[in-house]
Amino acid sequence: MESYMAESLHGEALRALTMFDHVPVGCILQLVVDDDSAPHLRAGEFAIVDTTDTEPQHGEVFLVRWSNGRTSIQQLLARSHTYDGRSFVGFWTCCLNFEPYRPGKTRPGLVTEISHRSMADGPRTADVIQRSLIGRVIGFYSASRAN
Repeated sequence: MESYMAESLHGEALRALTMFDHVPVGCILQLVVDDDSAPHLRAGEFAIVDTTDTEPQHGEVFLVRWSNGRTSIQQLLARSHTYDGRSFVGFWTCCLNFEPYRPGKTRPGLVTEISHRSMADGPRTADVIQRSLIGRVIGFYSASRAN
């Protein structure tokens, strides 16, 4: 199955985030260290993170601080769950370039190879995931637009 990526009239991949030429009040810059969120955020760019917005929302992208102190940019996905007879909405995190697991991809001498982009973390209740959210990613910074 081929992946489809929409392109602009100029042949560039379309991006779902706003380009800013300044850092809005209440926001911070976060260096993007990989292409797990491409084409929306690319390695070497700076994501703009609104630290005043940490309310978990299905489909939104957040900067997450994990228990080991590491941070990553993740999309939140809400799903209904039942545990111990109790129903709740659980939030899962995954990268924007999520790759569904496809069995059969192996390397010699190893178990099935699974890309980190095929992994999701969860479910976590809204109050638990909210404690890990630094802020919602609202765009990316472009110094060239500042001039």
